[in-house]
Parts: sequence; structure tokens; C-alpha cells
Amino acid sequence: SEELVFRRTGLGGGPADRQADRTVHLSVQNASASKLDYFQKQRIKVDVYLTDIGTAVIRASITIDNSAPKNASPSYQLGPRGASQRIPGEYVARVYFWGPRGSSQAEGVVESGLVLNSTAVSVGPGTSGTVVFNAAIPKAVRNGRLELRLVPQPTLFPADLTVKIHAPGWSVHGEETLSRPWDRTMTVSWGLEQ
Repeated sequence: SEELVFRRTGLGGGPADRQADRTVHLSVQNASASKLDYFQKQRIKVDVYLTDIGTAVIRASITIDNSAPKNASPSYQLGPRGASQRIPGEYVARVYFWGPRGSSQAEGVVESGLVLNSTAVSVGPGTSGTVVFNAAIPKAVRNGRLELRLVPQPTLFPADLTVKIHAPGWSVHGEETLSRPWDRTMTVSWGLEQ
């Protein structure tokens, strides 16, 4: 009963509890035993390409900036720790992308009510690494609107988020590009006419 209160107020539950067919969630997890999360910052770009039949193709690019010091000595915080980390400060990450329920994603699996893809990336100290995920949402335009619910990963430093719609042949009503810190769940929507 206590958990139900948290879920009803939006303080608990999974990302698919609301609007699962319009929800996108991203997560970056440290895959080594080091303590490097403090040094990583994310930049996320979500490009939405709208086809003439109303399918929305989402291209989510996640760039991880690793500000850990280069040429550091081994330590508990910087590693290397575990089989996957080779040098101190190397950020070995598992990156997860949950696309909307019912979306088409190459090698996607249904998980937590959404469609999940994942990959691994290693980002050296003082460098950046980018991974890209794609999802297609059929019949994404409903009653002249396209809406996406974006659920962030709680992190010490919120990711920088940019969302842009590309809709050739459509008249777009609303901000075509949105940039802001991704520090809370947000819904982006556009009015669309052909």
C-alpha cells in the first residue's frame, strides 16, 4: 500500500507507468568497480524524423564526457578495477536505451513495459565517447500531435538534452529545437499538419 502511494504521486514505479507508448528513457551505468561516475557528464541529442505517413524515427545520441585525470596513478576511485577497466580513469559504461512500447528497434527486447537496447562503451580519461540508438514509432501522429515523454536518469550532474524535430512536408507548430538540462521528466509535443 505504501508503494502504491508513491506510484500514484509519481515518486515511484517504472518509466512505463504512464504513456508507455510515448516514453523514452536512457541510462548510463559504470561497468567497473571504480568510482568514476563523479567524472562523467552526458550530452544527449534526440532527433525525431517524421515520415510522410506519420512514423516517428527517433535517433538518440548519448555522448559521455569523462573528465577523469589522464596519466593518474592507480587508486580506489580511478581504478583500474575489474577485468573491463585497463587504465586508471577509464570509464567503462553500459548504456541503456528504452524506447516506447510498440516501437521497432533492432535487437530490442521488451523490458519494464518498454523496448530495451543496450551497448557497452569505454571512454578514456579526458576524452569523450558516443553511442547511438534508433527506434521507430508507427502512427506516432495522433489527432494532429506528436508527443514524447522523456524520463531522465537521476545523476549528480543532469545531462544536457537537445531535442529536435525534422518533419519535411509537415507544418510544425511548437518549438522545433529544445535544449535544457535534463533534470526531470518532461513531455515534448508538436502540432503537425500535412
